[in-house]
Formats: sequence, C-alpha cells, structure tokens
Amino acid sequence: MTEYKIQCGADPADHILAVVDGNDVGLQAYENGNFRMSVWSSPDKMRTFARGILALAGEIDGGEDKPTPSRSVKVGDRLRVTKSRLEYANVVVGEVVTVMGVDSCGGFSTDGRDHEGQHRWSFGDESVGNGLEFVDEPAQRPVKVGDRVRIVRNAYDYDYEDRDYIGRIGTLTVIDPDDQPYRVAFDDNDYWWCAEVELVDELADVATTTDSPRAALLEEAARYLPPGASGADLVMVARFLEGE
Repeated sequence: MTEYKIQCGADPADHILAVVDGNDVGLQAYENGNFRMSVWSSPDKMRTFARGILALAGEIDGGEDKPTPSRSVKVGDRLRVTKSRLEYANVVVGEVVTVMGVDSCGGFSTDGRDHEGQHRWSFGDESVGNGLEFVDEPAQRPVKVGDRVRIVRNAYDYDYEDRDYIGRIGTLTVIDPDDQPYRVAFDDNDYWWCAEVELVDELADVATTTDSPRAALLEEAARYLPPGASGADLVMVARFLEGE
C-alpha cells in the first residue's frame, strides 16, 4: 500500500496519512500517534482536493519550487534557527536544535529548548537554507554557575532595554528551570535574566583586540601564575593589577 505522511509542525505525533488501497484514496488522521478517523474517496475527487491544497499553499509562498538542499539532514545534525515560528514550531532566531529523526517522506524531527534530546518539532527538507542552517562547530559543554558568559538571547523583547543586554559579558550566578533560566551578573553590579548564553574565553577576546589597554596587564598577570593557568585566572589577576 502506497502512503504519504504530513506531520503537524507543533507536534510530530499528530499527522495525516494519504494512502492508496486498491482503487481508493484515503486520508487517515492520527492524534498523538493514535488513529482517530479516515476519509475515503475516488481518485478524481482526491485530485480536486489536492489541487485546492496546492492553491492555498501557493497563496502563502507563491508556489515556487523550493531548492533541494545540497546537504542531507541526518540524525545528530545541529541546526540554527534563522526564522522564528518556522513551520509553526515554537522556535526563535538563534536557537540551535538537534535532529532526532529523519522521515522517509522528506522531513525530519528535532528537539527543542524545552525538550532537549526529545522529539519535539517537525520540519520539511525545504526549511534547510530557508529558516534553518547547519551548525558545524562542536557543541559547547553545558554552562555552570561561575562561568563567564555572553548573553545571546532573551525569551522576551518588550522594549529597547532588553536588546541592550544582548552581547554583554558577565558571570553566570543562577540557573533556574524556566524560560529565562540564566542570571548573569556584570562587573558594574548590574544583572540580567536571559534565555540563552554562550561560554566566553575572555583571554581570547582581549588578545584579539590589539588596542585593548589590558593586553599588557594580561602579560604581567601571566608572570604571577603557573604555566597552564586558565583564562579566567589570568583575567582575575589582571583586574587585581588594574585596581578593580
């Protein structure tokens, strides 16, 4: 029996199968993986129905053929979101998801920030390069309290103050299990709660800034520390020498 499947963007367990059995064409609806109902009709009526769906989709994107991705998606691939609410999934720009499964009908499922390591969202191959892009750098180790981090994303963006904190570097002081889990404290005694952070090698950041006034302080700090000292230790000593 030939069949085609389309999954719900919000929950891959909800899906519809289009099947052929003998001279009949049917649509079978599943909710949370459980069969709910079916509709069977003649090929002519199903073709009319299918053309209607194509027309509706064409109203949204013009009906252009989507380019075939030059690289196939496979389980374990990491993809960065470049379009929020892509295919109705609750994803935001900058979020990185991991491919959890690949569909033989031309789609794949990923985890989500609230369901890490679990099947959460469903996407079509056409979204690769058009809302999703491959992330080739290795995944960072999980952040922990005490790490120096850079703020990457807020869960909310109500005013310009929220955006001012993006890119700021501070110390991670609290991790809570909610949509703004990270509390980052700054050197000026300010702090901010945010949705995503990335680890920062402050030594590398300073070293690549040739006009940084702390470059000489870092060299001096290195003389007071044993070989192989961490970047965080070097920065701490440099701050002490600077009188912070």
